[in-house]
Amino acid sequence: HGRSATLSAPSCGLIAKLDLLEGEGGCVTPVDYKRGAPREKDEEIVPWDADRIQLGAQALVLRENGYRCEEGVLYYGATKQRVRVPIDETLLAEVRAAVARAKAAAAGDIPPPLADSPKCPRCSLAGICLPDETLWSSEVAFGEETPAEIQLEFFPRARAPSKPPRRLIPARDDLRPLYLNTQGARVGRSGDVLQVKEREKLLHEIRLGEVSQVNLFGNIQITSQSIQRLCAEEIPVAWFSQGGWFYGVTHGLGLRNIFLRREQFRHADFPWFCVRFAREIVAGKIQNQRTLLQRNHLEPPPRALADLRALAEQAREADALDRLLGIEGNASRIYFEHFAGMLKAGEEPTADAPKGTLRFDFTTRNRRPPRD
Repeated sequence: HGRSATLSAPSCGLIAKLDLLEGEGGCVTPVDYKRGAPREKDEEIVPWDADRIQLGAQALVLRENGYRCEEGVLYYGATKQRVRVPIDETLLAEVRAAVARAKAAAAGDIPPPLADSPKCPRCSLAGICLPDETLWSSEVAFGEETPAEIQLEFFPRARAPSKPPRRLIPARDDLRPLYLNTQGARVGRSGDVLQVKEREKLLHEIRLGEVSQVNLFGNIQITSQSIQRLCAEEIPVAWFSQGGWFYGVTHGLGLRNIFLRREQFRHADFPWFCVRFAREIVAGKIQNQRTLLQRNHLEPPPRALADLRALAEQAREADALDRLLGIEGNASRIYFEHFAGMLKAGEEPTADAPKGTLRFDFTTRNRRPPRD
């Protein structure tokens, strides 16, 4: 292993600082750490193009310094996944072309900022570039009284602004559920604010306008004033045991739910509707199981992903509830066979094997109580 190795390749005009080098003898594998997550393309996990180019540039530098480099590894910290990238001539040609474009850009004029690009929010230079403000200013017609020194030459001044500038921090308009599981806590109300206290100590304050529902786990007290206001605001209060067993729900008299429930019970008597509705639920569950394996498994098994995709398609075409039960059970068996690969122990991975996988024997699901 070698860490933070800095190498240069004069013929390519590159200098690389490599996060981690793994290998033996003259064959090495660069491992580059990324904070984010890999890209999902056609329901497959692939590296981002910029990450591929960066890894290919490291391979070019390593080869010029006398090493053999046949593949690289990208380790994405957000999902704790390793994505292998083969170093072939196609990738190296892309790297050389990118280097040429970078040199041309550095020798030319400063390019204009990007417009509505998803790259800007995570860019460390966004606070200097200010793309939204710069693009908006380019549409403002400066008056004659404006000092010449601030009339930036690369701003066209012929058009009026077509739209107001976007807010730097947009307002939240979504509601979030509130979960309370601190035993002995008490929920009270002060105006439009819920106050969570433990004895006389104030733990949290939550505005009613930001809450979609309140979930109370175990021995948590709530005042009648709070319940009345939550019912008036159509915010349900769900009651659970400390372990998560659902007891019931308290909500206001919203008339819209009466008609909704009546239609739900009426449609439950139609077999065709039950099959159609269950198909979507089972297919969605299988698709989510496949997504979890893709996002959380260190190296998702291609065979399992292909089987889960086929089972999701079969679920959408099933014509009976019994067939759906069999499809769902088969998908769960495949999912839990590879469940161990989604639990990380925290060690750093190597090029030979995913050392970060938590080692334990998982044969089948069991519960109440679990025996493993």
